[in-house]
Amino acid sequence: MMKSSLIVVVVIIIALAGASILVFRSSNGTGSENIPPPGENENVDGFRVFNMTAKQFEFIPSTITVDRGDNVRLQVTSADVAHGIAIAAFGIDETLPPGQKVTVEFFAENAGTFPFECSIYCGSGHSGMTGQIVVQ
Repeated sequence: MMKSSLIVVVVIIIALAGASILVFRSSNGTGSENIPPPGENENVDGFRVFNMTAKQFEFIPSTITVDRGDNVRLQVTSADVAHGIAIAAFGIDETLPPGQKVTVEFFAENAGTFPFECSIYCGSGHSGMTGQIVVQ
C-alpha cells in the first residue's frame, strides 16, 4: 500500500512539473504561436508586405519575388535562437532576437536576383541559411 501511494505521488509531481513547463513556454513570448504565418500579406501603406520566419537553418519563405519599383516590407521573426538577416544589395543587416518581429524595408529599384543570408552564427547549419529576393 505504501509503495503504490508513493508511486501515485511521484506520477502526480511529474505531471504537474510538465504542465508548468508547457504553461511557461506558451506565456513567455517565444513560442511559435507568436510567429505570423510566412508568406505575402496584402499591400499595406504602399508596401508589399511579407511575413518571414528565421529558424535553424532556414528562412521561410526562402525566396521573395517582387516587381521592380515595389516598396518591400519584410516582417521577420526568429522562431528559436538569435539570427540575422543581411541583404547586401539593399544595405540591410538586422539582428533577429528570438520571438521578436523585426521589420526591414527597402525599395526594389533594379531587376535581378539578390541573395540574403543569416548574419549571426546560429549553429552547424548556419552557412546554408540563405535565400533570395527576385525583382522582376
